[in-house]
Amino acid sequence: MKKEDAKYRIRELWLQRPKSERTMVPDVMSFFKYLERQHPELLEFESHVDKYQVVRAFVNDLIEKQ
Repeated sequence: MKKEDAKYRIRELWLQRPKSERTMVPDVMSFFKYLERQHPELLEFESHVDKYQVVRAFVNDLIEKQ
């Protein structure tokens, strides 16, 4: 899967979560674990850094402020 395609779908899935589950910690990590379990195909893009960090960057501007 291309990184841009994964980014689009990951952002969609993030926004489907309740606002109370879209904060920085621990929600991004639990979301990443969810992706690993339920949508591993979205994490098959090429990356030279930790994929958690990439996913965090994908949703960074969508994180709800506490």
